[in-house]
Amino acid sequence: MGPTATSSSFLSLRQFILRREALCLYRQFLRVSRDAGGAREREEMRRWVRGEFDKWRHTTDEGTVRLLLTQGRQSLNDIKTSIEMTK
Repeated sequence: MGPTATSSSFLSLRQFILRREALCLYRQFLRVSRDAGGAREREEMRRWVRGEFDKWRHTTDEGTVRLLLTQGRQSLNDIKTSIEMTK
C-alpha cells in the first residue's frame, strides 16, 4: 500500500486560485518575451522571469503571494509599455 495523503498536502481553495493566477502571470510574461527585441533580449527576459518565479516558488503566505502577484502584474504592464514604445 502506498503513502497516504494528509490534509496538509492539499491546497486550500484560496491557495489553488493564487497558484492558478501565478501560473497565468508566468505564461503572460513568456508571451510578452516573444516581442522583446532580439534573441539575446528574449532569452535574458525568460531567464529573469524564471529566476523570479523560482525564487518565490515555495512561498505559502497568502498576503505575500498576493503582493508578489500585484508586483508581477505591474512589472508585466511596464514591460509591455516599454516594448510598445520601441516598436
